[in-house]
Amino acid sequence: MNACRREIEINRRAWNEWAAIHARGCSQYPVRRLLAGKGGWSPPLPDPLGVVRGKSILHLQCHFGMDSLHWARRGARVTGVDFSAEAIHRARDLSRASGIPARFITSDIYGLPRVLKERFAIVLTYYGVTCWLPDLDRWGRIVAQFLKPGGFLYLAELHPLRDALEFDGPRGMPRLVNSYFPRGRVRYATSGGTYAAPTARTRHRVHYGWQHSLAETVSALCDAGLTIEYLHEFPYVYCDDLAYTGCRLMRRDRRGFWHLKGSGEKFPLLFSVKARR
Repeated sequence: MNACRREIEINRRAWNEWAAIHARGCSQYPVRRLLAGKGGWSPPLPDPLGVVRGKSILHLQCHFGMDSLHWARRGARVTGVDFSAEAIHRARDLSRASGIPARFITSDIYGLPRVLKERFAIVLTYYGVTCWLPDLDRWGRIVAQFLKPGGFLYLAELHPLRDALEFDGPRGMPRLVNSYFPRGRVRYATSGGTYAAPTARTRHRVHYGWQHSLAETVSALCDAGLTIEYLHEFPYVYCDDLAYTGCRLMRRDRRGFWHLKGSGEKFPLLFSVKARR
C-alpha cells in the first residue's frame, strides 16, 4: 500500500474536483430530480437486494452520496464512505437539502477500520469501484470485518473483459487491445472533463487505476471467509460508457441498462457478486 500512496493521493485530488462538478448535476447525476422528490435519479442494479427498510447499510466509495440517499429513502440506515473530502462535504449538503437522513464519513477503505467500529447488515459497493483499489485481498478482509454474522456484501461492477476491449473499429465493432489478466497499475491521462461531464473544465487530468480479474475479486472474498452466494454476468452496463466514440453504439432498455447495438449479447459488460458472512 505504501508503494501506491502517491497514486492514491493523485486520484484523491482528481475525485475532489470531479465531486464538485458532478454535485452540480449532469445527465448521469440528475441532482435536480432528487431535490424535486422525483424518481429515476439512481442507476438500476442488475439484482434485487430485497427489503432494506430498517437495515444498516455501509456504502463504500459512495462519491457525493446520491446512491446512498437512494437506499436511505427506502428506509435503510445508511453510512456512506468516500476518500474524497469534497465528495463527503457535498453528500452531507445533499442529505440536508433533500431531507433524506444519512451519515457520511471521509476515509479511504484501507483506513476505515481505524475510524469506524460498527458492523452492518449489508455492505454495498458498485459501478466503477474496484478499479481504484490496488489491494483486493485487503479490501476483502475489511469488507468481512464490517459485516454482521449473516450479513452480505453486494458488488456490481464493470466486467474486466470490458477493459480489454476498444470500440473504435468500423461501426464501433469491439476489438481486443489489452490483456484480460491483471496488469497492475495503469496510468490514464485525459485532455479534460470527467466520465460524467466530458466537457467540464478540469485541472487534474491524470489518474491511476488497477485492473482485477473475476478470479482475483472472488478469491479475495473467499479468502476473507465469506461465502459466495452468486456470481452473475450481464451483457449490458449501467450507463452509456461508449458515448465518447460519438457513434451512438448503445441502446437503453426499459430498466435503464445499456446494450451494444451491433454486437448483440456476445460478451459480458457487467458482473455482480453476493457474498455472505
